[in-house]
This record gives sequence, C-alpha cells and structure tokens, in this order.
Amino acid sequence: LPVPLIAWEDVDAKALAYLSEWAEALPGVAIQPVPRRVYPEGTLAAHLLGYVGASAAPPDDGRAYHYRRPDPRGRAGLELEYDRLLAGVSGEELLRVDSRGYTHERKVNTQARAGSDLTLTLDVTLQRVAEEALAGRPGGVVALDPRNGDVLALASSPTYDPNAFIPGISSAAWRALLNDPATPLLNRAIAARFAPGSVFKPFVAIAALERGFDPDTLYLCTGRYTEFRQRLRCAARYGHGELDLRQALMRSCNPYFCFVGATIGMEAIAATAEQAGFGSRTGIDLPGEVAGLLPTPDWKRRRFDRPWSISDTVQCSIGQGYLVATPLQVAAATAAIANGGRVYRPRLVDFGESRGDLQRSLPWAPDDLALVTEGMCMATRAGTGKTMRVEGFDVAAKTGTAEFVKDGARRKHVWSVAFAPAEAPTIVVCAMLDDAIGGGRDAGPIVQKVLAKHLGTRPSAFDLDDESLQD
Repeated sequence: LPVPLIAWEDVDAKALAYLSEWAEALPGVAIQPVPRRVYPEGTLAAHLLGYVGASAAPPDDGRAYHYRRPDPRGRAGLELEYDRLLAGVSGEELLRVDSRGYTHERKVNTQARAGSDLTLTLDVTLQRVAEEALAGRPGGVVALDPRNGDVLALASSPTYDPNAFIPGISSAAWRALLNDPATPLLNRAIAARFAPGSVFKPFVAIAALERGFDPDTLYLCTGRYTEFRQRLRCAARYGHGELDLRQALMRSCNPYFCFVGATIGMEAIAATAEQAGFGSRTGIDLPGEVAGLLPTPDWKRRRFDRPWSISDTVQCSIGQGYLVATPLQVAAATAAIANGGRVYRPRLVDFGESRGDLQRSLPWAPDDLALVTEGMCMATRAGTGKTMRVEGFDVAAKTGTAEFVKDGARRKHVWSVAFAPAEAPTIVVCAMLDDAIGGGRDAGPIVQKVLAKHLGTRPSAFDLDDESLQD
C-alpha cells in the first residue's frame, strides 16, 4: 500500500479537534493539510481552463522511487497544455519509522518548488457575457484581438463544472458526462467542425477580386441558382434582383456567389482560403484543436476516387459541401480581413510579447480588403447583419446558415462573425449555434452583446421578424 494511506478526507472541524486531542492514543495517525485545486468561478471558462486529476506514476528521473502521494496533473485545457509550468516540483522527504509508526529519522531528498503563474489574455467580463449569451444552447463563441491574436473570450456550451473532478470524480459521474448526448465535455469552439455557410463568402470575394473579377459585375438573382444542373435556393424566395459584389455580401446572396465560384474555379477559392487558415489548425495553445477541412480536387480524388465537379465548386462557394471549419478558424481568418492581411497564432497565455505571434502576411490588395469590408458594413446597416449593430460604431459583419441532416430531419448550423470598429478593429467575434433558425436571427445577437461590452456602448435595437435578416 502507498504510504501514507489516506483514511479520511475533508475532515470537518469537530472531527479534527477530536483527532488532535487523542493523537497519542492513535499511533501512526497523522493529520496533514493537502493542497487542492479550486475553480472559484465554477463553470466559467471550463473548456478553456480544463481541470486536474491525480497521477500515481513515478517520476521518470532514474532515481530510486519511494512511496509518495499522487500529484495532481493537468487533464484538459490550459491545465494540460501548461502542466509543466503550473505543477512545479514536488518535494520528497524520506522517513524512517519503527513497527509502531514512530518516526526516527527525516531526510529531505527534494525541496518542493512552486509552479509558475500564468497571465491570460482572456477578458473575464467578455467571457462571462459570451457564456450568458449562449444561454445553454449548443454552440461556441470566440473573440480575438486582430492586432496580435490575443484570445479575449472562448466559450463553449453546454459546459461542466471542473470542481466536480476535485479531488476525483466517481466512475458513475464520469460515465454520465461521457454518455451525455449534449456532449458537455466537447469544446465546440476549437474541437468541433461545422459547415461555415455564408461566413465563408468574404473569402470567395477576396479570391475573385485578387484574380481580376470586376466587383461591379451585375448578376440577376431570381431566388434560385439553376446552372450546371444545380437547384440551390437563395434566402430571398423571389430573388434579390440585380446585384453587384458589395450588395451580394450585404444580402448574402447564394446565386451570386455560386456564379462567382463557377467563374473563378475551386483552385482559386482553395488557394485564398488556405492563405486565411482554412483546413489547418490555428496553433492555439490549447489541446484538442481540430483542423477542419478545405476540400480540393486532389483531396476528393484521394478520398472518394471521383473527379471534382462544378457542383462541388458552387457548393463550396457558399460555404457548404465538403467544407467544414471551427469557430476559432472562422474568427482567425476574419481577423486577417480586419487587420489588413496578417495571420496571427491565437494565444491564451501572455508571455509579455505584445506584438503577438505573426505567422504570415498575405498578399491581399488593400483595395480588395476595403471593398469586402464595405460589403460587410452594408450588411449591418441594411442587410443580414442588422442584429450586430452597436451604438456609435460602424461594424463589419457576415452571417451564415448551413443545413445538415440529423435523425432524418433537416437542421441548421448558424453563424455570425463581425469586427469593430470597422475602420480600426480591436475585436473580432464569431458565434456559432449548433442547431437554430438563422445566423442573423440567432447568432447575431450573441456577437452584438460581446461587441457592445468590449466597445463600452449599447446594442442597437433590431426586429427579429425583419425579412432582410434571412441568410
């Protein structure tokens, strides 16, 4: 058996007093204070912070191993990512005792050393606003500083209480969490992939502009796209009429972007999307991030042994088909539009480098970015993004809705992403709901609340029955 054998934990004051009075009558029994991790905010930022659990593994240092209490080790989130910094070094004291339990010699082999503190980039006020805005609905919210990649908020819902793992979680409670159909342990902000829908359209627009597409090109939207044997609907049942590229971003017109995608081709779309970070992990300092998927003709040939088709291209041009991404990827990619074409690695721990970790600078023309930003601003002024307006600031936004089938029924992943102020952005916010009605209607108000709190202003009023919110 390990020494000491833990007989009783969480001893109350009455029992502690009794044991202290009768210490001489209880040889071999000792009262020891034991440090315990506590998460005072409960469920707040649980997926981000993670939790610790006991580990009885011996140290891998080649020395003789004696009995010791299991050390808590990071099991998820930042607790796992930075475990070596947070854990410090456990102290080791060798005791010689006789058969009656009396100690005759103490020898300190290793002096204990406290772990390091971490300074987070997180804005706890924004984190709380994001989680309250999700209101228990399955989804994720990410807020980034586009100037350096700092993560200001990263929320996932439903969530869990990390205190349930301290000092240990029962087998029944652990199985209940694992088998919960709501998957509360899943970090939907970084570890779940969804079709991005129309929040992908700004990158299709950049791909077209970078290849000489005339933004004043008009296309007649009749409510359906029927080219190449496709029958793709627009959110506007009877169509938007003639639109140019800016207006297509404002209205989130599917037929227009199908036309753009068919014009420039998948290679052009994929090249720009890859530059923005789609299809790759962002490199955030959290375990469990997934890469998403940016489909290409070569990928489809390897995966399905079938050639790429024009229908694949038009599906991808409106953010559907094989394309999937995480909320963090969408936020980080949109940050590159906001900051003029710089891609930063998102970071949660601030080690004193205010400029951030710049991964690459993109060759996107400033005029092209300005045009796309103007179309996104038009979306908040008079289009699908009205639910993201805040008082006193111009906001650039995009909404998205992507259909999927679950249990034989059609459901929708809904998105909204925005940056503000549009002329000198200090924040990008992306919200995704796993099952809702529409991006502007459901995800937009979440983004609006986070933006308003960050900017120190009030959300503007909106009408949820406004037909222009459809995306």
